[in-house]
Amino acid sequence: MSRFSSKKSRPYILEPYQRGGRNRFSCPNCKRKKSFTRYIRVDTREYIHETVGRCDKEKRCGYHRPPSEYYNLQGISSPTINYSIIKIKSDKNLTPSYIPSQYFSDSLRRRYPNYFSQYLLDTFKTVKARVKKVLEDYRIGNTNHFKGGTVFWQIDGSNRIRTGKIMLYNPATGKRVKDRYARINWMHSVLNIPDFNLSQVYFGTHLLKRNSNATVGLVESEKTAIIAAIAIPEIFWLATGGINNINQERNQCLVNRSVILVPDADATEDWKNREHLFNMCKSVRTSSFIELHTSPKDKIEGIDLADIIIENHKAK
Repeated sequence: MSRFSSKKSRPYILEPYQRGGRNRFSCPNCKRKKSFTRYIRVDTREYIHETVGRCDKEKRCGYHRPPSEYYNLQGISSPTINYSIIKIKSDKNLTPSYIPSQYFSDSLRRRYPNYFSQYLLDTFKTVKARVKKVLEDYRIGNTNHFKGGTVFWQIDGSNRIRTGKIMLYNPATGKRVKDRYARINWMHSVLNIPDFNLSQVYFGTHLLKRNSNATVGLVESEKTAIIAAIAIPEIFWLATGGINNINQERNQCLVNRSVILVPDADATEDWKNREHLFNMCKSVRTSSFIELHTSPKDKIEGIDLADIIIENHKAK
């Protein structure tokens, strides 16, 4: 499957991530290294052109050149796709890979400092018990990959570990550390698991089986989901992990659910353009869209629900 539709209706896809980001390139627009994902043909896995792809710095760069634009400018027709090749390749990659349970368990037991957890406990001092419960519920892990790092485990509805996103936060501000380079990695890459077939789920998916009738809130970042769960516990908060991670396959956990979509302030239009993915094929019972009312400056800076919750909490 492609990200948003079947391969027969979408003959090109953005190349899936490979271990260590070895198939990520410098963006032709912003020039940032390892931020550019190229489009490939789904049958031959060949690149279209070095300028055809998407920059993952959506807010700061936003460069996106689809294959259709490239072929139109060249005045040529898109190549014919060999769907028999697609089927052979798809059959080999249907089964997701999982992280061995010992690595997950070790991250919960080890006494490494966790700057994100520290920030939450310092910020929400009056509800520390609630903070600790949320961290436990979401299975937040510790790691020494980055000193003070956090592991946001992606756990599916059957409690299998799909992967873990490793991130580093400033313990004083709660902001991501981006001094020399982005402090982010993936557990399946760090463990160097051979032939790992990454199949992601929304962060927090494993919690849904606790209550089949509870409303689900969907936000972009894992940090926002955690903070929203602390402040608004009556809703089950999930995170997409990125705007491009919204698709029908991951939406299966939302079947027969009421869903509230809460995008970051600078991603409202992008989410509106994808809202149909929640309503088609009866994926959800009902869905509603909440637009954050922020200043123009806040919108440019990408203020999200977590920022508003923390601001209100500190004002009390």
